[in-house]
Amino acid sequence: MYELLKRWQYMGEVVIRLDDLRMMVGAGDKYSEYHNFKKRVLNPAKKEIKESRKSSFLRANCSRTDS
Repeated sequence: MYELLKRWQYMGEVVIRLDDLRMMVGAGDKYSEYHNFKKRVLNPAKKEIKESRKSSFLRANCSRTDS
C-alpha cells in the first residue's frame, strides 16, 4: 500500500474505484463489502505505515462513493 500511495504523492487528490484498489493490493474478490476491506486491508496498512514513520506525507482519506 505504501508504494501505491508514494507513487501518487504529488498528484493531490486521487480517486480510485474500490474494485481497482482491491486488485492493486492483491485482494481480488475478497472483502466485497467496504467495511470488511477497510477493517482487514486499509486500517492495517495505515497502522503499518504510521508505525514505520513513513507517513510524514500521508494524509489518505478512504471513503466509499457510489458511482
